[in-house]
Amino acid sequence: QTCALPIWVPSPVLTLTRTPALTLKWPTNASAYHVQYATNLALPTDWQRLSGNPTTNAGNLQQPVGQSLGSRAFFRLSTALP
Repeated sequence: QTCALPIWVPSPVLTLTRTPALTLKWPTNASAYHVQYATNLALPTDWQRLSGNPTTNAGNLQQPVGQSLGSRAFFRLSTALP
């Protein structure tokens, strides 16, 4: 008899810093993830992939938020296409 147990894997943490530009950071062991953003969370939420490619720095992937997203933006990490 076999028994299957669910394995919980925590999602990577996305950190927002200002150095001096607004920059998003997440661990390099989550390199399969990319940043998505939305300017409104009303359903259905229109998540878009953040343009640009992340770079590696001190064990983190980092990606500047270089585009104008308006006065409010929401970010997430995802492995799915927006």
